[in-house]
Amino acid sequence: MLVRVAPGQVRFVLPGLAPTSRGLALGSDILFRFATLDRVVSFLRILTAEANLDDAAASVQILLARHGQGAREVLVRLSQVTQHAIDVPVRAARAAQGQGFTGSGRHFVALRDTRSPLGYDVDHPGSGVADLTVHAHQGELAFKIDGELSLRDLVMRLELVREPHGPEGLAPRALPPLCYLTVRQGLGETMVSYFHRTGVIAFASLCEPESSTGEVARFHFFRLQDPPARLVRLLRTTPGVSMFLPAASGVAVAAGYRHPLHLDACGSLFGGDRLLLLQPSPLAPRLLEPAPRAIAVERLISVARPAEAPSMPEAIRSTALDMSVGLSLVRGAIGKEHPMAALIPWDQIAWARRVFFALPAPLLAHHRVVALASGLLVISSDGLTALPFGTLFKSAARGVFIPLGCALRPSVSEGLLEERLGTGGGRVVLFTEAGPPVGIEANRLSPLEASLLSRLELSAAEERERTDEPMTADLERELRYRDRNLMPLWGAG
Repeated sequence: MLVRVAPGQVRFVLPGLAPTSRGLALGSDILFRFATLDRVVSFLRILTAEANLDDAAASVQILLARHGQGAREVLVRLSQVTQHAIDVPVRAARAAQGQGFTGSGRHFVALRDTRSPLGYDVDHPGSGVADLTVHAHQGELAFKIDGELSLRDLVMRLELVREPHGPEGLAPRALPPLCYLTVRQGLGETMVSYFHRTGVIAFASLCEPESSTGEVARFHFFRLQDPPARLVRLLRTTPGVSMFLPAASGVAVAAGYRHPLHLDACGSLFGGDRLLLLQPSPLAPRLLEPAPRAIAVERLISVARPAEAPSMPEAIRSTALDMSVGLSLVRGAIGKEHPMAALIPWDQIAWARRVFFALPAPLLAHHRVVALASGLLVISSDGLTALPFGTLFKSAARGVFIPLGCALRPSVSEGLLEERLGTGGGRVVLFTEAGPPVGIEANRLSPLEASLLSRLELSAAEERERTDEPMTADLERELRYRDRNLMPLWGAG
């Protein structure tokens, strides 16, 4: 029968109980009682989300037990739990509908609650015949241990949970600085060549795990460091390639999935020279022991044997070669191009005049125009964004303009273009698709604001006929008022 612990009590009937610094009755171990294994998994999920298992207890045991009435239950025993770390597992067990007990050896008593804030003791220790004896509020329960489930085996048996968007929703920015790949043997050499050719930092190894049937299923193992974003879709959609992301030291989970438990809080379970790869159901986990010793892919590239050179080199006559070609305008890919000039046909000048009329003064000051046979050429020094019509041109070099979506071939430097076309002194060269390029001298370009404003004709001002009547007569006539106020115009007296 349970007995409430009194304040200041230092001696207890139940073996293993001892008072803490706060006067609580607490044993060295904590025992939690659950009805099913699913509740144990819920308890571990909550516990690993809030604390590290190594910090919570020295060891964790999952016991499959049966009490005297024949019902099967699952007991979780945490060894050497300190009084400062007991609150987190107790709170997690209550959330998973479990009961908590404290003690040591084979005897445990219920944990403290609101009815007994300092804990519980018993009036007699019990017979001590069972493997474990639990003193609960319902009475004394004797448990027989049928077996033990390793926490590491439980972690490996749990089915992975698919992410909301699965592997397809793995964004490039979600990739960690390190990931693992398992590749079928037939694709290994192709992946090695691809990673080396694209400059990906990769390390490869050949694994030969033995299956239960005695067969050897070889596969290639890759370790990628800082994988680029462009590899996400390739690795996700290539058959025979599986991608894994590190979840803790010595364990990795398939990309697009997560483990029900927080594996980073179970570091002691997967330590050592091994690597555990957790795969989605129905695939079984892969344990690589020892961990693969990967080699850089540049060392695995086969080098072709050079052809045999002749004994004496063949004499080659050197002649002058003329490779000069003319500039040509070709269509190219449209990228981020900024228009710097526009050629407006003469039938659209009325529309352009309305746009010019609405432009603010700073924009007008940065535009120059010249009248050509094909239309009005408008050039802007800060970028042309106000004209929605006409043929738009971009700047290929200083003073050289080509249509948007086009490029000059051969692709020479801007300095060479300026030197050969002579555009350094303000001269403009315009390339069009309709005909040969047009050269425009600098003195022909005029500011847009000067061309827009026409000459104003001013008329002479009319003077009033002079009379002898003083000019203040009209003012006095306008300022007459009825009431004599101090401020008649303001309406204040």
